[in-house]
Amino acid sequence: MGSRTVDRRKSPPDAEASRVGRSAAATRLGLAGPGGARLQGALLRRLLASGDWLALIATLAGVTATSRETDVGVLFWATMLGPVWLLTVKLHGLYDNDHRRIRHSTLDELPRLVSAAALGTLALDGVLSISPAGALPPTDAIAVGGGALVGSFVARGVVRFFWHRLAGPAVGLVIGPPSAVSTVARRVATHPEARMHLVGYLAVGDGGGADSGGLPRLGTVDDIAAVAHGMAVERVIVTEDQMSEPAAERLIEECKAAGLGL
Repeated sequence: MGSRTVDRRKSPPDAEASRVGRSAAATRLGLAGPGGARLQGALLRRLLASGDWLALIATLAGVTATSRETDVGVLFWATMLGPVWLLTVKLHGLYDNDHRRIRHSTLDELPRLVSAAALGTLALDGVLSISPAGALPPTDAIAVGGGALVGSFVARGVVRFFWHRLAGPAVGLVIGPPSAVSTVARRVATHPEARMHLVGYLAVGDGGGADSGGLPRLGTVDDIAAVAHGMAVERVIVTEDQMSEPAAERLIEECKAAGLGL
């Protein structure tokens, strides 16, 4: 398909992007488009943290119910100090990957979840040791770490399963030469787990004319703000390696200002 340029000064916002991208429910909740991209990330991070919290509390309750050495007092203090566990998970970057990567699954997180569970158990037990409840017995601490690991893995999978069905695929835009755009378009089309619908591409300068994998050219990189709002774009994929440093910095700032995932 030949490239075409859309003049956003004359063209009205294209609501079709929302229909082929985010679901109707996500659109009603304000999760579609550049303005909704930030809300999506914040909401998903909170849901994942809630899943981790519930997994920890459920594990602590189970260990308390089955252990002869751990009592309700320890459960109370461990619940109160649970944010130490969530902080450890946060420091492992386990709440930030969904909006930074095109493809990300709970299975990808397993190695870091194992590390976070081990360090989280040590941190929680260390804080408990200076509380009135005292530290967990070694066998109970191991049970808490293992149970919370399994619980977090399952909870994260469930959260993402329902989240992806609620939100639908993200609306994406590619920046780069047509040859690279064509490669990205093929990969996204053959990997549905990317959960992205590409609406077009932006060229750097006046380049264009070659095969772009069927994606229309929507203008140049200078039009990114207008195109993003007009096409309800949420994520941007950059394939251009000839972009100057000032141009790259300007693109990053524009994406941040518009709430776009880059």
